[in-house]
Amino acid sequence: MAAYVVVICTMMWRATAMLGKAGLARREQWFALAGSLLFATSDGLLALQLFVHPMTGAGYPIMLLYWAGQLGIALSAWAPQTLGSLAKFQPLDAALRPAPRPGDA
Repeated sequence: MAAYVVVICTMMWRATAMLGKAGLARREQWFALAGSLLFATSDGLLALQLFVHPMTGAGYPIMLLYWAGQLGIALSAWAPQTLGSLAKFQPLDAALRPAPRPGDA
């Protein structure tokens, strides 16, 4: 249990530390922070529900916060594609094919 709390706190710390840094767009940085905070809030409510005091109807806000947090984290990892980058797209099977060896026809 303590290890899980450390992991969740580390996630929030790293999302916060990422704000304003180069390498990720500002929008994605805020998605990561919001997602981590919503996810942690969901887990906090779940812990209260399971280990402290059962609350009637708590499942709805817990799941809403959980899915909103997951969405924020996912959006932070997804960069919108431009038409130029889509032109370079290769199907997965082509990307997994071994590279031709010298001398192969």
